[in-house]
Amino acid sequence: MSLTRPIPALLILAAVLPAAEPTAVPTLEERVKALDQQVRLLQRKAEVAEEVAKAADDKLKAAVKPSDLVFKWKAVIQARAVAGASADAANGDGQDYFASTNANGSESESLRLGLRRARLTIEARSKDDWFALATIRADSVGTSGTTSTGAAAVGLYAAYVGKTFKHGDYEHDVKLGVDQFYSNWSTISASTGLFAGDRSVGVITGNSSQREAGLNYQFRSPFLRAGFDIQDNSNLTRTATNTPSSGNYDRKPTPFTSLRIEGAPGADYLPARKQESYVGAFGTEVVFGLDYQNSGRTYAVANEERQFHIFGPDLLVHWDNLTFLAEYRLSHLGRSATAGTLANSEAESLDGRHWNAQAGYVLPLEDLPLKIEPALRFAVTDWATDLDERSQWGTNGSRDNNAYNPNTFLAQTKLKKGELEDGSTSLGSGRQVDVGVNLYWNGHANKTQISYQAWKAEEGEGVARAILVQHQVQF
Repeated sequence: MSLTRPIPALLILAAVLPAAEPTAVPTLEERVKALDQQVRLLQRKAEVAEEVAKAADDKLKAAVKPSDLVFKWKAVIQARAVAGASADAANGDGQDYFASTNANGSESESLRLGLRRARLTIEARSKDDWFALATIRADSVGTSGTTSTGAAAVGLYAAYVGKTFKHGDYEHDVKLGVDQFYSNWSTISASTGLFAGDRSVGVITGNSSQREAGLNYQFRSPFLRAGFDIQDNSNLTRTATNTPSSGNYDRKPTPFTSLRIEGAPGADYLPARKQESYVGAFGTEVVFGLDYQNSGRTYAVANEERQFHIFGPDLLVHWDNLTFLAEYRLSHLGRSATAGTLANSEAESLDGRHWNAQAGYVLPLEDLPLKIEPALRFAVTDWATDLDERSQWGTNGSRDNNAYNPNTFLAQTKLKKGELEDGSTSLGSGRQVDVGVNLYWNGHANKTQISYQAWKAEEGEGVARAILVQHQVQF
């Protein structure tokens, strides 16, 4: 077959068909628009993927609600040095009392170093106002006795759960667990103390009941607060030698109860947190308060019950650089026979009057890297007895309690006039003066406290003096 035959046909076809147009090249603007569309598409795909992941995460959170709880923690460490400045013999026993060792007898050391407080607190609160708290502590390391106590055992100090109910400007708290009862002693944080030593009235109030499990109710409004506690007393009445079978144990011990009301002239004068020192913060607060505690216990005295009552007012004033606190308490220890009559009927009751007043003033020195606060405290305790009370400070308590611990008197088997169970002739009536200066490096979070403490017995020559230096770190 000849190859030349198709050529005319191809030429005819080429003449009839239109010529092909050349391919169009996109402009730069068109290329930019196309690229922008692709980027937008990728971004939207990423957003959709993120939305899907977030929806799945929200479902998980709705199921387990891990974000409902907010946790906070706080640690307080107080390192202390105590030096016995001087002391005189009391009761003619020929022994001196030394504040550094908290003991009578020959001086074994002139300086004691230790930890006053070492505490760790964890708090939790939910969005729907449930709350919980737990505090562990290892206090008084090397701060009591005549020799170092070594490392103190770590123990539970507080643990409770509760719920806040809100109604406009009013709030109600209900909590159950172990905590200090609501009083002026517990509502002023120990970390804000004006002195390294505790307030005498605070110790009287705080020691009217040991910590027990109980129920607490608190009310808060813009200018008024109140609280009520009822705590178990069973652990205080039952001991190894004081059991139901011994006949000396009350099977229905009276629970400990406490009531406090405090208020201010107006909402602007009621502080959110009460402190022994406001470290020169600008502002004015005035708080009036009333406390009442009732503790009933049965001790190792057959057919006898004892009740301890404390009642009194207090006043806290903060005015810029000045912080002032005054407290007054009346105490009453009563005895009653659960069967028969009292063995020592002439001492059916013991009354006491206790008060202290203190003030601190932060010097207006602006160019210093710290704040300086001189401080002064005066305290008196007076047990209404016919005793010639000449005991030295600390005889019936530790130097932190300053002989004001009512547990000492509740536990006495005999309360006849002129003699206690241990044969002593004093309950610790007297007066005390504290003079000191506080150096605030960062408020109460980092401060150094230096004070001179002098105790004088109600009668005789019983005295004790001490120099206390304490540094506190709180974070």
